[in-house]
Amino acid sequence: MKLLQWFGSSKADGRAFPDDARIDAGWQLKLVQRGEDPDDWKPMPTIGPGVREIWIRHIGDWTSWSVNHLPEFPNENPATWAGSTTVRLAYLKHPP
Repeated sequence: MKLLQWFGSSKADGRAFPDDARIDAGWQLKLVQRGEDPDDWKPMPTIGPGVREIWIRHIGDWTSWSVNHLPEFPNENPATWAGSTTVRLAYLKHPP
């Protein structure tokens, strides 16, 4: 299983999600760590290779986690980021 890394404020931002959305996001991130596809996502190639936006549905609102798996960048700080699952952003996609 790939190591899960948090970039910037993404971990604190994700912890601020409602409990059920946070728990579902955690399960989806676990799938990505195992090399599997999350349930609902889209590729974001304009941001970078391997970048995925994972969508989490919560009580009529969409919360979104942007997740990046970095196997394509073996020379980018290899001791910390290469080959890990990196959470870059956690945010409310469509606010109420």
